Amino acid sequence: MKVLVVDDHPIVRSGVKAILLKEFKIYEAYEASNKKEALSLLEAKNIDLAIIDLKLKEEDGLDIISEIKQKQSKVKFIVISSVISNSDFIRGEHIGVDGYILKSASIEDLIYAVKTVNREIKYYHPSIVQYKLGNNMSFSVNSLTSREKDILMEVSRGLSNIAIAEKLFLSESTVKKHVSSILGKLSLSKRSQVAYYMNSMELGGIEG
Repeated sequence: MKVLVVDDHPIVRSGVKAILLKEFKIYEAYEASNKKEALSLLEAKNIDLAIIDLKLKEEDGLDIISEIKQKQSKVKFIVISSVISNSDFIRGEHIGVDGYILKSASIEDLIYAVKTVNREIKYYHPSIVQYKLGNNMSFSVNSLTSREKDILMEVSRGLSNIAIAEKLFLSESTVKKHVSSILGKLSLSKRSQVAYYMNSMELGGIEG
């Protein structure tokens, strides 16, 4: 495996590279401190994995990923940062970032993130998991009909099908059909999960 660590702080670059060299079978390891250096190495060295700082002084790490993604899809990218905002996360998902980890993470977290990404599975640091949940839920809720949204709110409050039917002047069987449709669209298996997911959606995002 060939790896590239991109960060404008030498200590961070050296530390991450040292961890990777110790834990993984790495043939070549490179460092870059800015966009120009990173793009040059990514295009010339056939890199397999790049761990890129989100903010490189006046430059944006996601710009590097976006530019390389347009030319080749082989490289796996993990974004590392002190803070990852919801907007950064949304953009990262759009351009195809493979993993997200905070600089406050443990060495074990970093190792696990790399192993996960190498298995073709996306890695999300625990502090930003709710970004994914919130964004997916917002999209899914928008796919509901007006009536389904009304029923969703009542289900999230813990009302039974009978109580919802009485409140919305519907038959119990109609409510039951709507609830089944809602669970399907939100990829939920039980109505008891609705309140948890609605609360998570309302949280929006958490600063890392």
